[in-house]
Amino acid sequence: GSKDKIVSSVAEVAKQLGMLLRSLPTVKRGLGTIRQDVNVSIKGGVRVEIKGAQDLRQIPLLVDLEIKRQQELLLLKKELGKLNKLSIVDVSLVLSKSSSKVVKSTLKKKGKILGIKLTGFSGLIGRELQPNYRLGTELAGRAKVIAGVSGLFHSDELPNYGITEKEVSLLRKEFKCSKKDAFILVADSEDRAKVALEAIYSRVEELYKGVPKEVRKANSDGTTHYMRPMPGAARMYPETDVPLVYPSLSSVKLPELLSVKNARFEKSYRLSSDLAAFIVKSTYVDLFEELVKKHKKIKPAFIADVLTSVLVEIRRKYNVDVSSLTEDDFRNFFSYLAADKIHKDITIDVLIDM
Repeated sequence: GSKDKIVSSVAEVAKQLGMLLRSLPTVKRGLGTIRQDVNVSIKGGVRVEIKGAQDLRQIPLLVDLEIKRQQELLLLKKELGKLNKLSIVDVSLVLSKSSSKVVKSTLKKKGKILGIKLTGFSGLIGRELQPNYRLGTELAGRAKVIAGVSGLFHSDELPNYGITEKEVSLLRKEFKCSKKDAFILVADSEDRAKVALEAIYSRVEELYKGVPKEVRKANSDGTTHYMRPMPGAARMYPETDVPLVYPSLSSVKLPELLSVKNARFEKSYRLSSDLAAFIVKSTYVDLFEELVKKHKKIKPAFIADVLTSVLVEIRRKYNVDVSSLTEDDFRNFFSYLAADKIHKDITIDVLIDM
């Protein structure tokens, strides 16, 4: 189907899964308690797993931007020429008088500025794969995870960061770059800089295959960064030391789905759709039903309101911590109300006193 249709249906599936889990009585609620991994593959691409999608609203954006990243990588693959062999060059001498802060601090710590040439890559390293996320970011992500290095420059973004045009031209000579070629520099200890450049080079090699199979981590803006390679089939094996258990499902009583409960509350207790949704998602949902059955004369909508909106109002307006209220406090409150010991007009005062 169309991309928009697929993206919105992924969000619907995620919402449904979350609802199923939250329908179980012992599952925690709230942001971050249920995490769903998102797997994306497009025609010509491969399955990429995205971890750490905490918010359902972020899922459509994650899918949309991962589709874009894979599409851009597939387009890039068509533009690539023949890759040169890996040859790491020490350019510390060329930049020995550079005013770049990173270069200065690296050389002061007896580190090195090492680099590699990439034939035909001029203009490609600065290519955007996702908003504010370029191929250079992708290469840097690999260097960061594998070598713990973050001081990385590439020719598409230079002159910049204190590296002058004259220095760029000297570096191009050092790497024997034509106008169509690019170079990448890493500033760190010699060992780490070498490992980083090897990791970057192996990521460049993967560009010739298109999209690498990998596990990525969600960023807050909907982009992602590299975490690790996708585990192979060897990791998927049954547990050999533990005997198999065949549970009997005949005695299992399925919980009522939140969506079903929502509809029942609207119909049976005449709650508005907003209030029904609010109480269904509340930790007091079971207490609500108990109180409604016990106190027939008190309107269910008022009970639901006290257990949800009123608590929010007390917290926001009066800056009172309502989490110290126990279920017994609410049981007592509604018993006093039913026995005409208190009036509902002073609900907030009574709850604050409690």
